[in-house]
Amino acid sequence: RQASGYSVGPWRHYRLETALTRNGSAGRGVAGPGVSDFGIIGVTGCSPNGLLPPDLGALPEPLPSVSGPVGASYLASYPLPVPITGWYLRTGLREGSEWADPSFFNVWATDGGFDLGNGSCA
Repeated sequence: RQASGYSVGPWRHYRLETALTRNGSAGRGVAGPGVSDFGIIGVTGCSPNGLLPPDLGALPEPLPSVSGPVGASYLASYPLPVPITGWYLRTGLREGSEWADPSFFNVWATDGGFDLGNGSCA
């Protein structure tokens, strides 16, 4: 299932799930993902915001069709499966939110849909 030159995938949905925050909150005590952005890194090795103007012959980095926090997770979904070389996250942008930075997290990938429910277990 792995695409040539990539380390993971291709998958349609990627999810960062925060299990422990910088202040020690864990499990149901984690109020949110603690990140302001999360996504995948393709063949360029750069996050979408880290790219210089692309070469005319280069393929652009894919952008998610849906992206955002849900419960203790941050989801990034793409219309088609996307192979990746890695992923990136940006910690919270709000001043004073450092306590919520993830210190332990998992990154999951699937082609199936996520059952989010009310977001409390995402």
